[in-house]
Amino acid sequence: MALSPNEIVRKAWKQTGLNQSEFASKHGITQYNLSRYVNKKVKPPEELLMQCMHILGMIKQDDISPQELSDLIRKKLSRPEQAVVRRAVYDLLSNFS
Repeated sequence: MALSPNEIVRKAWKQTGLNQSEFASKHGITQYNLSRYVNKKVKPPEELLMQCMHILGMIKQDDISPQELSDLIRKKLSRPEQAVVRRAVYDLLSNFS
């Protein structure tokens, strides 16, 4: 049986042995939101879900192609309010070419 996104977050959190506050802080979310995710009140964001899937060994870092990563970044940063982040990513990547 497949795990729901909320169950994946709960299982990853429990596997780390951290308390809710520690786990939330480590993953850039609030303890309040973590509680809402693990108690199935709200669907967790994709970024957290991916991190939790890595913790559980459900996916490996090399399971995503460079093109898939590029498409994901492009999709996530396509909104107008993400202009500053897009610019920062562009500047960062420019330093590597």
